[in-house]
Amino acid sequence: MPADDVAPSPSLLPARERDPSQRVVVTGMGAVTALARGAEETFEAMREGRSGIARITRFDPTRLPCEIAGEVDLDALLPPHPLDGVGGTALRLYRTALEEARPGARLPDGVEPHRVAVILGGHGYTPTEDEATVLLRHTAADGTVDA
Repeated sequence: MPADDVAPSPSLLPARERDPSQRVVVTGMGAVTALARGAEETFEAMREGRSGIARITRFDPTRLPCEIAGEVDLDALLPPHPLDGVGGTALRLYRTALEEARPGARLPDGVEPHRVAVILGGHGYTPTEDEATVLLRHTAADGTVDA
């Protein structure tokens, strides 16, 4: 029997393969990028070789050593909300990405909260744990935020 046909010892398998309860399933993704709003749209733009980098337009960058950046279209974001607090635009970015991810997650009613994780990432401002908790607690099943 060739070595490739030998099954590994169960004790050598990662925990997620020994115990199905340890498996992770990514069910929803959201993205707000300089390329597009939405993970699918962003991936499509990358596949097409488009770049989201251009000359800075929100202010005059001529005195800076670098005049280019990846600017996000702020008009594509959800409108400002009182829950944005000091995070302002950054929390609008997170709320918009969360709205993009929620439909794909298709979480059943009554799902145990300790079985669900949300991973937030960004460049620049990152919400505190308290801000993220408030944001998630006030987000309805349809993705809207209700204070």
